[in-house]
Amino acid sequence: EDAERLRPALAALREAAPHYRRLKTSALGLQAVANNVAGQQLDGDQVQALENMASACAGALRDMRPKLSGADYPFERAQGRQSLEDFLIQGDVGTGDFNGALSIGVQAYQNFENLYARIMGRWASILKKVEEAALTTEPRA
Repeated sequence: EDAERLRPALAALREAAPHYRRLKTSALGLQAVANNVAGQQLDGDQVQALENMASACAGALRDMRPKLSGADYPFERAQGRQSLEDFLIQGDVGTGDFNGALSIGVQAYQNFENLYARIMGRWASILKKVEEAALTTEPRA
């Protein structure tokens, strides 16, 4: 039963992986630049660079959505059934929304990584049970 719930989620994450990598690179770059320029007056080039990074982040989120929308979050939740898209990407980024791109982008790539680790941990547990069952089964003559 666990394996049947995990399989579509893992397939969706695999489909979204190239966009996740782009998202993580963009979000981390955006975060680093934002931390370096915090409290400073920005010139036009700096503002343009931030807008470009925010746009890249928003684009990666936009491209991830259809890859995730067809699969459900594979674990029980108090809120009930939820798509991977809604679980991983918690909000929309508007055009030129630097803060939204940063906060939603960082949260989305962290959610992606945490969910992937949790799914792989559950797969490892399933495989261990299968292996133990195989080792304790009497060989057929």
